Amino acid sequence: MNKRLALASHGGTIKLYSVATTGGFTSGLTTGIPTQYHIVDLTELWTIRSTADAIPIGLKFFGGGNQSIILHKIETGEMSCLDAQTSDQLWQKHMGCAIGHAALSPREDLMLVHNLTEGCFQMYRFPGSTNEDSLPVISQRRVTIQGTFAEDGKLAIFGSDHDTVYLLSTDTTLQATPRGT
Repeated sequence: MNKRLALASHGGTIKLYSVATTGGFTSGLTTGIPTQYHIVDLTELWTIRSTADAIPIGLKFFGGGNQSIILHKIETGEMSCLDAQTSDQLWQKHMGCAIGHAALSPREDLMLVHNLTEGCFQMYRFPGSTNEDSLPVISQRRVTIQGTFAEDGKLAIFGSDHDTVYLLSTDTTLQATPRGT
C-alpha cells in the first residue's frame, strides 16, 4: 500500500501527506452490523506553492515503488513528473492542448488524455508527449470527460457528451458501445 496522499487545489497548490492508521474500534451499536473504524493521521511531507498559471489535475503515483508523481495542468497542457520524496521536478513536457483528464495505463506505457481544446481523446506513449492516436470522438461541449484503462491496459474506456461509452482496444481499433449496455 502506498500510504501517501497527493492533493491539488484549484488555487494551484500541491501537497503530499503520509497516511497512517492507528488504533481502531468496532461499533455496531446503532445498526447491529459490526463496522470497523480507524483513526487516520495525516502528516504533511511537502508543499509546492501555487504558481497560479493553471489548475493541477490528475495527480498519479507511478514508477517502481511509486517514487514519482505525474501531474497535468488544465489550461497550459503541461505534464510534469515530480520526485515523490523531495517534490523536485524531474521533467516537464507540453501536450499541445488544454487537458481535461488523463489516465495512465496499469503498465505505465500509455496515457489517455481528454483534449479539451479539440474535444476528443488522444492516446500517448508514456512518458512521451507525442500524440500516437487521436480518437475520432468529438464532444460538442468543452467539459471534462473521464476515461480509464481496463484489462491490464488492453482496453481504454471513456465517455462522451452524447450518451455513448467508448471502448478502445489499445492494440487494434475503436469500438462504440451504446450507454447502458
